[in-house]
Amino acid sequence: MTSPLLTAPFGASVLSFMPPERGGAFAAARQAAASPGTPLLHAWYEALQAWCEADAARQPPWQGGASEGLRGLFSARRSRGAVRDERAEAFAGRCREFAAAAARILERGDAAFGAAQGGLELREIAVGRLLLAHAEGAPALDLHGLGLTDLPPGLETLDILERLDISWNPGLGALPERLARCRGLRAIDARHCGITEVPPQIVSLPRLETLDLSENAELRALPAGWRLDDPRLRLEGTPLQGIAGLLRPLPLTPRQRGTLAEHMDTIARAWPLLQARMRAEPRVADQVGLLRARLSLAVRTDGMGTQEACEDAHQAIAEWLDNGDPLTTARIMELGWRINFRPSGTGLLRTQEYADDLPGPQGAGAAAGAGRPSPCALPPLLAALESWLSAGDAPDAALDPLSAMERAVLLYRALVVLRPLHKGNEPTALAAMDWALQEQGLPPVLLPDDPALPTAVLFRFSGIAAADAAAELLQETVRHMDALVARLVQHGLAVDAAD
Repeated sequence: MTSPLLTAPFGASVLSFMPPERGGAFAAARQAAASPGTPLLHAWYEALQAWCEADAARQPPWQGGASEGLRGLFSARRSRGAVRDERAEAFAGRCREFAAAAARILERGDAAFGAAQGGLELREIAVGRLLLAHAEGAPALDLHGLGLTDLPPGLETLDILERLDISWNPGLGALPERLARCRGLRAIDARHCGITEVPPQIVSLPRLETLDLSENAELRALPAGWRLDDPRLRLEGTPLQGIAGLLRPLPLTPRQRGTLAEHMDTIARAWPLLQARMRAEPRVADQVGLLRARLSLAVRTDGMGTQEACEDAHQAIAEWLDNGDPLTTARIMELGWRINFRPSGTGLLRTQEYADDLPGPQGAGAAAGAGRPSPCALPPLLAALESWLSAGDAPDAALDPLSAMERAVLLYRALVVLRPLHKGNEPTALAAMDWALQEQGLPPVLLPDDPALPTAVLFRFSGIAAADAAAELLQETVRHMDALVARLVQHGLAVDAAD
């Protein structure tokens, strides 16, 4: 609803909107910027006035006399007999003065706007600020806290606009697609805007450095192709915050990355040789299968796994790889179904809460999320995870061996922390990690059957939730895999199949 302070000079009986003869309001706004001082500029003014008057909750014009403050300012500025262009100019001028007067009042601390006024929609202030920014060629536009449910037409006319603040407008609900035409934007602050969706075109802004979507509690998904670990995104206070933190690159130093890259390159070169040996010598293939099954049983927390169930999941992965099927969350859930002995029924996702929350953000090495998600939050979080997976599977997203291993570790970590299944989450996450590695031409996770290796500590929730612990898992896995794969290629292993 528009503030009564703003409606006084803009009632339909005083300044009725007369639409431009051709083209929509947004087209007129764009053309107007190219020819300031022409009738097209007046058409933009009229489009802006129409936008102000389009507020369904707009109150009728205030009929009182002049008084102090903004109400007196605008009641004194009424123009009743002007021609169309003069009315448009008068409207624009009043909006500019209104924005300037509002700024002075806010500086004095005499008034609070937007949400502080009970959700009143202050569209004329928004128009005034837009027009002032247009006239001054300002690189920043501040529309925060005006209670807006829509943005004014013509934002795209600000050719040098770099920073747009639309925060604290909880009725917006969505970012308008036309923001994608503001090609110079570097930063968009859309905190506390009630946003539930983001147009995919926004990500194509060529200079965008920051898109702050924090504190939008109903934002449960990003457009297809957007990565949750995109460094331009700010998602604090949204349902996506936790999983976005889980998928961020691990805290490894350049030196550590260099060493790990050398190990991974060695593993990548050795894997085709090991595959050839597995085909030629069934004994070696059995050794590899047994190592994979033992690791899967070692990471399981309920002690209910069997080697046959693990092999069932591995067989499914092999078939999907042969078919070129992509790694999806639905197929990951099927892996869990196989690992959990193919239970009857269709409900795969867990329905109970978990009491053991993640460490808080102040804890040492804490994960980015605040706790295990509730069952109702799982579908959108898994959808976000799927979007992240699909970005990594894109044809133009070829990964080097270390990046592929890091992606696989992050996938494992996300699944263990989210715990989407009733049980068997760790072995299911391990199977998904194996698949993520194999689709990039790397071996599945192969670790020696060594009691001295703290497999359970590394792979279970308590050892993977924190970023530092996940980085340790990556380093230990790479180091031991390099040595083990080399041994398998050269000599095979004396694995006791009767354990």
